[in-house]
Formats: sequence, C-alpha cells, structure tokens
Amino acid sequence: AKAVSRGLLPPSDPDQVDRVLLGSSGDFCVELLRRTHPEHGRVKDQFLNSWRKTEQGPPRVERVLRIRSPFEIREAFEAYAQAVGNVRRRFHGTCQDAGCKFARHPEQAPCTSSTCRVCCICRRTFSLLRAGETFGGQRNLQQLRYGPGLYFSATSGKSNDYAEGSEQVRSEQKGRQRRWRCMFLCHVAVGKAFCTTEGTLAWDQCPPSG
Repeated sequence: AKAVSRGLLPPSDPDQVDRVLLGSSGDFCVELLRRTHPEHGRVKDQFLNSWRKTEQGPPRVERVLRIRSPFEIREAFEAYAQAVGNVRRRFHGTCQDAGCKFARHPEQAPCTSSTCRVCCICRRTFSLLRAGETFGGQRNLQQLRYGPGLYFSATSGKSNDYAEGSEQVRSEQKGRQRRWRCMFLCHVAVGKAFCTTEGTLAWDQCPPSG
C-alpha cells in the first residue's frame, strides 16, 4: 500500500522489470528494466553501436526505462503506422527541468511541469507545437534545419547534442562528478523517406508530408 501511494506498482515480471512508476495522470507508466530484460540489451547495443563520435567515446548507459503511453496515444500511432509504414527505431534528445529527478532517481516518476520536455513527452508524447523551442522555451522555427516537424536520428551521438538541456551533475565520493543525460529511443513511422546530404534546406525545398 505504501508503494502504491508513492506511485510504485508491482511489476508483472519481477525477474525482468525492477519497478513500475505510475504517471501522475494514472493513464501511463514507466518501467525500469533490469539487465536481464531482452530489450535492455537491444537498446544499449543500438545506442553504443550508433554513437559515431570519433572525438569522444560513448557514455555509459546507466538505466533503460520503457514508457507505456496512454491507450489513445498508442492506438493513434498504430493507425498512423499502418497507414504510412516504414517504422524505425530512432533517437531523440531534448531538455529537462533542472529540478526534475525523473530517470536520475529510480523511484521518481515523470514530473508534471509544463516546461520539462522529457516528462511532457512521457506524459503525452511529441507535439509539433513544441518544434523549434530552445532550452529557454522560446520558439524559433527558423532554427529547424528542414522546416517544422519532429526530429529524430539514427545516430545516438547526434541526438546527444540536443540532449544537453537534460544534463545534470551528481557529485560522488572522492570529489568526482557524474553527468547524466536523458535520451529517447522511439518507434517512428517514417513513411516515404526523403534522403538528402544537405545540412539544411530552404522551407520551399523541404519534403512534403507523407
């Protein structure tokens, strides 16, 4: 009863799921996967193998959490994915409120702040209304390389550049410090792929929807 009052639910498979964090709205949850869970190894391997930053090695994968989105969001994605096809697993980096302890603390569920991008995605998935926002919350669509849209990458090191706003520092023994960042690995319904080697495109040259 005490665990439930703190937003902790019993995992269906304790051998593979360490704990289940209930979201504030009660219609979504986050599972903390154990290393024995098959998905833990798959996520970790995809992150490390797609880092591709020669100037620095990949960071350590500290935790793998799986988001169980609200039913209506999962249902909408399934319908869209079935319509356009070509579903891929892609990385996404964003910012997190400085006071938010989600992911860094194993018993902390996503916060309810409207400015915490990490937790907003956990609660209600991605929103085009947030596209182009800077770490300070100002929206500037001109900064988007390929026009308004949701941005993901097959390269974890690339998405890590955009996860700087989620970085938090934790002091440890002997004066050492560890830096934490959050990153999403998402199922993305790509549809028809538009390939380019250009770093940016003019808005009138951006690929059409679909």
